[in-house]
Amino acid sequence: MLFWATSNVTGKLGKAWLSPYAFTFWRWLLATALLSLLSRRQICADWPQLKARAGWLFVVGGSGFALFNVVLYGAFARGASVVNVSMITALVGVAVFADERLGGYVLVALALVAAGIGLSEWGAMRLAFRRGA
Repeated sequence: MLFWATSNVTGKLGKAWLSPYAFTFWRWLLATALLSLLSRRQICADWPQLKARAGWLFVVGGSGFALFNVVLYGAFARGASVVNVSMITALVGVAVFADERLGGYVLVALALVAAGIGLSEWGAMRLAFRRGA
């Protein structure tokens, strides 16, 4: 969770040193190495199932992480703010990929995310207007 939760901030900071593609590669290589070390017992226990589905796991996992992170860091390279990218990521994640029914607190969370994006954009436009941009 730490690697996922810090992806937006590290992506914004990392754009000064690496391309989005290189940053994605090195960041997730480090995450994979550390998580593999920490989870080695579970990996060993599940190895027969993992080995049988290795090709599928590589294609689905690799393309999902690579595509998401390249788009994410590409947005940072074009000047997107961490706040807006984080909120949009949360909105898409909950709306599209969450394994939950859209009701109750999920709808409230989506409304709060959308309101946060709107407030952030409104504040940025107001600040730019005050500066005369």
